[in-house]
Amino acid sequence: MKKEDFEKLGLDEDMAKRCETASADELRGFIPKSRFDEVNLAKKQANVSLKERDVQLASLEDAASQIETLKKSISKLQGEQESNHTKYESQLKQIKMDHAVGLAISGAKGKNATAITALLDLSGAVLEEDGSIQGLGDQLTTLMEAHDSKFLFGGNGTMRGAVPSDGNGPTGHGNADTSTMTYSQLSSYMARNPDSVID
Repeated sequence: MKKEDFEKLGLDEDMAKRCETASADELRGFIPKSRFDEVNLAKKQANVSLKERDVQLASLEDAASQIETLKKSISKLQGEQESNHTKYESQLKQIKMDHAVGLAISGAKGKNATAITALLDLSGAVLEEDGSIQGLGDQLTTLMEAHDSKFLFGGNGTMRGAVPSDGNGPTGHGNADTSTMTYSQLSSYMARNPDSVID
């Protein structure tokens, strides 16, 4: 308060002057209202900013969690893809091996590919660049020369000396087409007709 304000309250001039000085001394420790409002506003803005940062941090933590989930999903899919590729390669190799065996048997004039394949050892078979199987020719040559399997090769697939029975009557004689017989049918036929000759 100013000296005039104290005089209006009824104090004499000397007392009003001393009160004015005392009041000025007392107000020196106080912050002006404008400064108080400025600091108060800054505090409120800081609180709002802190809340916004909390929301942003929570969002970032959620995004980081989603990234980890995506990484795991990608890793799982990559593993499945690798497994599927390996399976595909294995199946493709088997198809190529089967085709190579079929071509080799056909080239050796094999009469029954299923029966001949059953006699082959393909456990360690290696497929060559040209599509052939390493050592398969040697195995086929051995089978063509062996007494118990040479009947599976050569000729035109026709057997002379007997005609297989149709199941309704006795076995006749003549020519029998062995090219359509399975190994078990051929074995059974040979047992019933031991005198038959394979061309």
